[in-house]
Amino acid sequence: MKLSLHAFVAFLVLPLVVLIISSQTMSPVQAQSDTSAIMAATECTPHPQVQTAPAPSGGALQVHIEATPLNTSQPNLLRGVRFGTFQNAQVTLNGQLIASGATFTALAGSNAVDFTVERALPGQAMTVPLTILDGCGEWPTFVGAGTDAQVVRPAVAPQPVVLLPSSDRGHYAPGNTLILYGDMVVGAPGPTTCKLESRFRPGQGVVFRMTALNPAEGTFDETAQLEVRIPYGPDGVNLKMDYRGDDTDRAPRPGFWTVRWNVPLGAQPQTLRFTVHATDAQGRTGTWAPFDIASSTLQIVN
Repeated sequence: MKLSLHAFVAFLVLPLVVLIISSQTMSPVQAQSDTSAIMAATECTPHPQVQTAPAPSGGALQVHIEATPLNTSQPNLLRGVRFGTFQNAQVTLNGQLIASGATFTALAGSNAVDFTVERALPGQAMTVPLTILDGCGEWPTFVGAGTDAQVVRPAVAPQPVVLLPSSDRGHYAPGNTLILYGDMVVGAPGPTTCKLESRFRPGQGVVFRMTALNPAEGTFDETAQLEVRIPYGPDGVNLKMDYRGDDTDRAPRPGFWTVRWNVPLGAQPQTLRFTVHATDAQGRTGTWAPFDIASSTLQIVN
């Protein structure tokens, strides 16, 4: 679960400014003693998205947090929220005041929570640090509001947008981690066939193109089996890629894997952070994802 905001989002309804800032520099860690809820690295790399939707309501904030599916398209459950030290803020959840520094444990099987944030002293800025706990670990962020048009901007680490080479265990191990890279282009027919693109309309064809390298020799790993995983629909879409190096119907292209996906008719506008997973004959594995920037990953548009 990750926050979809890349720096900060501010909602201005004078005299209230709402701000969310999130850090994407953390790795999955255990929270409390519930280690059974921590998912396998292949499900959590990159960390699935968290939908966080605050809305001004008078002098308060109505905050909605919702987990989205794992990279394997399985449900990702919300385990709870650990609140930090409140600054001029009162938090109400399920009709009860939450103490500063308290931890809320979500009901079993839930993937969302709502709470209200209000100023303790009117006319002053308020901030509520919090850490969201899901099946992939912890995610720190905060919600807050300034006075008039003033925005609270605490320092946060820069957000990485590049997924480093990783095995299906979620880390890089020289010798057994396949090196993957690729892109996506417009599928035939049409004048833009094979043009690099990230925005597609319903009915258009998306062609994913990838290369897999043997980490020990720096050569094409022709035994690799590649799969594109798209978090679309309730079950996700998994597409096995075709190796074109021994293509007899078309010109052979060594080191070249492709697969086509037609955006379903009636698909609603959305951003799909797809990933590519590979395994070769020696058991080496690898994962790849495009830059974690909304305009650089797969977008369905009208």
